[in-house]
Amino acid sequence: MIKADSPTSFPETRWSVILDARAKGDEVRASRALQEVCASYWRPLYAYARMLGNPPQDSEDLTQSFFERFLEYDLISNVCAERGRMRTYLLSCFVNHVRNIHRVKLAQRRGGGITPLPMTGILEVEREIDVSASLALSPDQIYDRQCALALVDDVLREIESEQTKAGRGDIFQALKPLLDPNRTQMCSLEEIAMELGISNGALRSAVMRLRRRFREIARSLVSQTLHSPSDQEIDEELMWLRQSLE
Repeated sequence: MIKADSPTSFPETRWSVILDARAKGDEVRASRALQEVCASYWRPLYAYARMLGNPPQDSEDLTQSFFERFLEYDLISNVCAERGRMRTYLLSCFVNHVRNIHRVKLAQRRGGGITPLPMTGILEVEREIDVSASLALSPDQIYDRQCALALVDDVLREIESEQTKAGRGDIFQALKPLLDPNRTQMCSLEEIAMELGISNGALRSAVMRLRRRFREIARSLVSQTLHSPSDQEIDEELMWLRQSLE
């Protein structure tokens, strides 16, 4: 979890955490980092498989079998600096996986000593796929959109944890729709201020603080997905993900 008292400091990248842990023989730390990668990216990859024309069950099997192979064969160790973004590296690996695997063998490939990845929330992903398909987006565009949505979810989850610990969970829940760039319907600030029993000025200040924290955490999380993050690379990745939500 990102520490709230150091909002501008970038943590180690997921690349460096995994590779450094591997080099030191710290399998527990490496495995934990890999599981976090899988949890963050299964939705985009599942959506990509669906948009290639695979039915839901086959798409789930493809995603599960990919991460089983990803973990079992430690594909992250093959990464090099030129691969840059974890988002593009994983999609490249997944495309190769889909091309090589035989659908009739998917069920047999599952359960090879690797704990299946929890894939809760598939119905939400399916609804988003329907929306994306109505916009005539390509599989690559839908993948990027799902990556952006996953980032938003991770940021909001981090802020919710911070605000709840600080005793401001009720205020966060009321203001959460104002932070989510994918939400189109929401109450006005005046309505929320009345509901919370605070002044409009106090509410606007709270919104500004939360939006600033949203940007800080988003930058920090994006930095973890780049091999050697610089401010320019982080800005470019954020811009790319922001555009995928438009």
